[in-house]
Amino acid sequence: MPSRVGSPSPRSMTPPRPVGRSPSNGELKRPGSATGKKTPRGSGAASARDDGGTIHRVHVVVRLRPFSVRGETGAAAVVFEQAKSTITVTPKDEADRGNFRTFALDGILGPDAKQTDAFDSVRDTCLSVLDGVSACVMCYGQTGSGKTHTLSNLDGRDPSQNGVMPRAFQALFDRIDAGEEDARFEVSVQYVQIYMELIQDLLDPVQNVSLREDSSGRVFLTGTTTYAVKSWQECVEWFTAGTKNRTTAFTQMNAHSSRSHAAFILTVIKHANGVKTTSSLYMIDLAGSERTAKSEVVGVNFDEAVAINSSLTVLGRVIYTLANPKNKIRPPFRESKLTRMLTNVFTHGARTTLIVCCAMGFDDVAETNSSLEFAKQAMNVKVREMKNEEVDYYALAMQLQQQLDSQTEAVQKDVVDKVALDAISREKRILAMRVAQLEDYIKYQQRQIDAFRKAMTSAANDLFSELGDWTVHTGLPEPLPAHLMDRSTPRPPAPLD
Repeated sequence: MPSRVGSPSPRSMTPPRPVGRSPSNGELKRPGSATGKKTPRGSGAASARDDGGTIHRVHVVVRLRPFSVRGETGAAAVVFEQAKSTITVTPKDEADRGNFRTFALDGILGPDAKQTDAFDSVRDTCLSVLDGVSACVMCYGQTGSGKTHTLSNLDGRDPSQNGVMPRAFQALFDRIDAGEEDARFEVSVQYVQIYMELIQDLLDPVQNVSLREDSSGRVFLTGTTTYAVKSWQECVEWFTAGTKNRTTAFTQMNAHSSRSHAAFILTVIKHANGVKTTSSLYMIDLAGSERTAKSEVVGVNFDEAVAINSSLTVLGRVIYTLANPKNKIRPPFRESKLTRMLTNVFTHGARTTLIVCCAMGFDDVAETNSSLEFAKQAMNVKVREMKNEEVDYYALAMQLQQQLDSQTEAVQKDVVDKVALDAISREKRILAMRVAQLEDYIKYQQRQIDAFRKAMTSAANDLFSELGDWTVHTGLPEPLPAHLMDRSTPRPPAPLD
């Protein structure tokens, strides 16, 4: 049984809450430039278009492992031409050295290639998931040829040694953070291994995982735990946690030989302009094919080698069938869990990059030829690009609700404005009536004042007339002042104290 190292708990962070055990419906994408040194051969002819959409073929890059890794000495059996993207393999038997074989590929990563060159060869493939097209990066080759180092190596002390996966995580989130303002992304991860035809959840090893197929023929995983991630660092932490649960063993070919096929699945859901697209990036580290006579495995490890070789044989048959559609043979996807899981990759519009890792020594000529034959067949596999998109009803509903709220607010404002205008108009009419009433009242008061003044003047004149007669009869020594004697002018009243 596979060795397990506890339950996943990334470093010191609190793990993100699982978003559920939902199926992983994904698809795949194809690569662009092969290495930083060279543009891959056939990049212009790797796709075509007809009325049904763009057709892409599987893009193949070969990486050659340097001698220094396993301490081989002597001449190399493999000679490559970077400019022509060709590899020539010399037979091991000296008597047959003239019958060498030459393979033309999309790109070559020589023994001096850096990890960044490996990622550059698959960068466009990985980033295609942000455009709604699924992608697959798969490493194939004999055990000990450098597959895990190329794809999933993670070196905290020397980031330059990081493999394709951590670099892809960072590139994806860099694009998301700098992407469209009106787009919203949801990213989640799953991590499983296929060990002796059993699928196990590496993020929660106690779960029972199985494969199911929906009505459209898409194959998805059930029973896996899906974790939402918000950054590339969280992806790395979940990958690290799951890798601790992966099964490895010591063999004569590799001190840390992977005894299972591992698939890290990163699913991206994009909401933009009322459309929801779902795509997945499959990063698959295949267990290495091996000859038991060379690896010297026994017991359980021997059974593991048989299971690995059997599933890789089925994969080879699937690739051969897809590369030769004129034979009209149905691909045997159901004959192994690995090929069943890869059904979406080859039949539902995914773009795929295959990295084939090869050794360069004469002891590995047979395995190298076999790997390059697989690469040659894979280059003939064509896939019609498909986007898994649908109307985003939730986003449309929210958009319509916002429009309705805006219109409702405008109507309410118009109603309020009309009511206010009517109230102001009524107030103006009332004020005009009050002004008219006040004017009438002022006129009335003015008439009263004029009448009172006239009465007072008449009374004063009568009083002064009587006073004048009184002074004559009484013989006052001094006459009254002239203004009192003037009966036409009333005397002004004395000032009030």
